[in-house]
Amino acid sequence: MKKLLLALAFVGSAHANVYENGNTLLREIEDTNFGKMYALGYIVGAADAYQGNALCIPSTVTKGQLLDVTHQFLRSKPQHRDLAADVLILLALGEHWACPKNSKRKSS
Repeated sequence: MKKLLLALAFVGSAHANVYENGNTLLREIEDTNFGKMYALGYIVGAADAYQGNALCIPSTVTKGQLLDVTHQFLRSKPQHRDLAADVLILLALGEHWACPKNSKRKSS
């Protein structure tokens, strides 16, 4: 699964004119006002897009947890922040909730 996530990261990083990257997403996450809510929506939207394919996030995981995991990942891996934000979210969440190999299921 890690190889799949890494391959998706390289494909995703080839996007031209990426609207959000890790630097802008981190800045939004650390904003105390509207930015944090914007970042939360962006992270949840990306998680929903990957759910059941690359990610198998249990229904007990909160939106706050998704935000915290993504924030921790961005802070701990500054060398990757130039990649597309959706790819970084996939990598961050995939460290904890990647679907098992040969499994495509929705969260329970």
